[in-house]
Amino acid sequence: MDLNLENKTVVISGATGKIGTTICKAFLKEKAIVIPLYQEEEQYKIDRLLNEENNNDLIYPVTTDVHNEKQLTNTFKQIYKTFK
Repeated sequence: MDLNLENKTVVISGATGKIGTTICKAFLKEKAIVIPLYQEEEQYKIDRLLNEENNNDLIYPVTTDVHNEKQLTNTFKQIYKTFK
């Protein structure tokens, strides 16, 4: 499926769950730049995702707590600054 997402940036919260991981993989197949958000204790799940994918140059995992408004705001500011 070609959704014309190559080089488009997507941010995925809940990226370490089954649905989130599936969504990450689908966007990666479309050659989108994927920024999976995850909590620090779920690092092993992100590592597993990185090991399963061949296009790791498109994955930029970010640790953040989506329940912490200040931290989430700072996360999105940094993502915007980096990827515009």
